[in-house]
Amino acid sequence: MPPNPDWQDIIGTNDGVSSYDVYIRYLAAKKSVDDRALNRYVWQKLKASLPAFTPWKPLSVIELGSGIGTMFERVVEWGLAPHIHYTMVDQNAEYLAAFWSRNGSTRSGQPRACQEPQTENLEFAKHLDCTVETVCADLYDVPIDSRRQGQYDLVIAHAVMDLVDAGEALSGFAALARPGGLLYLSLIYDGHTEFLPLGEPEFERELLDRYHLSMDQRVTKGWTSGGSRAARAMFAHLAALALPILAVGGSDWIVYPQAERYKADEAYFLDMIIETINRQLKQDATIDSHRLAEWATQRHAQVKAGKLILMASNIDFLACRSAL
Repeated sequence: MPPNPDWQDIIGTNDGVSSYDVYIRYLAAKKSVDDRALNRYVWQKLKASLPAFTPWKPLSVIELGSGIGTMFERVVEWGLAPHIHYTMVDQNAEYLAAFWSRNGSTRSGQPRACQEPQTENLEFAKHLDCTVETVCADLYDVPIDSRRQGQYDLVIAHAVMDLVDAGEALSGFAALARPGGLLYLSLIYDGHTEFLPLGEPEFERELLDRYHLSMDQRVTKGWTSGGSRAARAMFAHLAALALPILAVGGSDWIVYPQAERYKADEAYFLDMIIETINRQLKQDATIDSHRLAEWATQRHAQVKAGKLILMASNIDFLACRSAL
């Protein structure tokens, strides 16, 4: 279940910590959850479908909505390719600064002007050479830059397609790919979330139905932004743009404790999912505010006790732009 695109406005601040810092920690905590969830069949098909590359002609990759760069880190850790030029696009300079800080850059980690791309060669391992470019821009704006159209071997949108106008965004993303280039659209939400142990099933289903409705009705900066069944809609969007599907597979989130402890920072991740739902639905006049508060308190307590399990349905897609 993705957060609202206006997450910073909903979540506010926490004990004097800025909403950006809260969300940066959330994105970092989400990485281990996503690592388990991502479909390995789709990933292997992606690796097998990459074009030839050399140190003199590295794999050219652009990621839209990159956040703090956890997908890039995964590309490195999972060995996608030894020679990569990787462009990260996000509209929040704070997230891109967090990326540079997380990855040992010599940069100060301070946000710069959004119009100023930042590039640095990061050598993560003996046999891996990566040039990383960060671009602070809206993901709808980058594809209309003629200098970037048709320039990329691989276009990545991770945990993004359920937060945007999927048809409009996908058309732009496809324009960035070279003929024969790949589109890796991962972790797209598909409308089912469940918390265990069961509490009040009927009330919780009402909460989740209303949260899904808020996803379906969202408008951000004049664009429809998301949908609770975005994953299944992707089949039609890809077909409409004549983008052949190479692989599809489930990428469900499953977060669970072992011996009443969660892996990594996943307790924080769970708390942020609960709080996202809680704060969004506080704005919904159809929801009993007292029962909502009780629900959130109970679920947070279960996280603290190492008892809560979360399951949420997602789907990964690998598609390609047809060669001319």
